[in-house]
Amino acid sequence: MLKRYPSGQPEERLRGVTRRRALYTAGAALAATLRAEAAAADPKSVARRPSPDFHGLKVGLASYSTRALSVDETIACCRRVGIRYITIKDVHLKLTSTPEERRQFRDKFRDANIEIAGCGVIYLKSEEEVRPAFEYVRDLGANTAVIGIGAPMVPVVEKIIKDFDIRAAIHNHGPEDRLGAYSPLDVMEWLKGTDKRLGICHDVGHTFRCGLEPSAVALKCASRLYDVHNKDLGEAAVKTRGVPIGQGVIDSVRFLKTLVKIKFPYHVALEYEVDAKDPVPGIAESIGFERGVLASL
Repeated sequence: MLKRYPSGQPEERLRGVTRRRALYTAGAALAATLRAEAAAADPKSVARRPSPDFHGLKVGLASYSTRALSVDETIACCRRVGIRYITIKDVHLKLTSTPEERRQFRDKFRDANIEIAGCGVIYLKSEEEVRPAFEYVRDLGANTAVIGIGAPMVPVVEKIIKDFDIRAAIHNHGPEDRLGAYSPLDVMEWLKGTDKRLGICHDVGHTFRCGLEPSAVALKCASRLYDVHNKDLGEAAVKTRGVPIGQGVIDSVRFLKTLVKIKFPYHVALEYEVDAKDPVPGIAESIGFERGVLASL
């Protein structure tokens, strides 16, 4: 596991005062001057220019985060926090739902100005389950099926997905994954020579628990990276608890900058797995952190 070290360096002396103190004094003087000037200025002249929301990334939510909330409560959460993209977990709409139920569900999110970017994680164990799952994704107007499969199911999914205009992103589940999708690097091995519609959902937390740096993995898998489940962890350990993004040990700033660098065009879904009965504060804090990081670029 990569270790993170404090960034501070020994202070250097500068004419009897520390460099830190000198910078503080200079900064305070500048701030006082700016406050005096701004007091008499037109607010429009000192206002920050609005920047594109999330620096162009499609930052949104995996509805597994609100699994204990209703559909209406999930929509209210998204609107409150300013989320415009969502990946739907079947706890909010069953895979066995009818086409009419799916239409009504899709329209409810559309009317709230929220795009259903994907569905999942959908676990597929047999060929009989694949086509109905893709029809579910298609009927909801999504373009990505986030799926949980093992290597033997790859040719099965590849055969059927050719009948659909959607992508399938295989989700990694870390060291305990019984299907062998430990990290995106393992999944990349399965995808050699397969249809380009097959790709990866990079779960940042599970990748980190494998002892891998999520940004480096994203760069290696960029050609097949079709979805992201973003999160943060409380400590660098295999067994650990999730925390709001920015509070934990994952270098989330570096990861977001990496997605901007590769011009990632797909969904960056926050998956906040803790506080299931009261997830909104953690979701709001995480989204706010992401927005702040990206606005500064």
